[in-house]
Amino acid sequence: MYVDNAWLYSSGPVAHGVYASGNGTAYVSNTKHFSGGKRSSSFSGDSPAGYLHISDSVAHTTGIGSATFYALGEIYATNVVAISENGPTIFMDGLQKAYLTNCETTAGLLGGVAIF
Repeated sequence: MYVDNAWLYSSGPVAHGVYASGNGTAYVSNTKHFSGGKRSSSFSGDSPAGYLHISDSVAHTTGIGSATFYALGEIYATNVVAISENGPTIFMDGLQKAYLTNCETTAGLLGGVAIF
């Protein structure tokens, strides 16, 4: 999936801004996302694995458990500015990979990175 030059809003619960699952890959650039719902992350890659490539984007989540990045796969982020008021910057489960380059993020719950 390719998302470029977009403004996304999701309200949840569990309404992610961008969602890649089943070994899917999302390429996102120049995108702004806002979420007000619970467990509604901005960029999500779910089971069995989702691959996220996010660049030059802005994200803001306010709901409990809503991370900037959630993945059961791999995250590659460059030049992302984000606030997760009630969630971590990254939430991952299992042996996953995350690469953040030139990103500025703020997390308000569970710490900056939560990996289980």
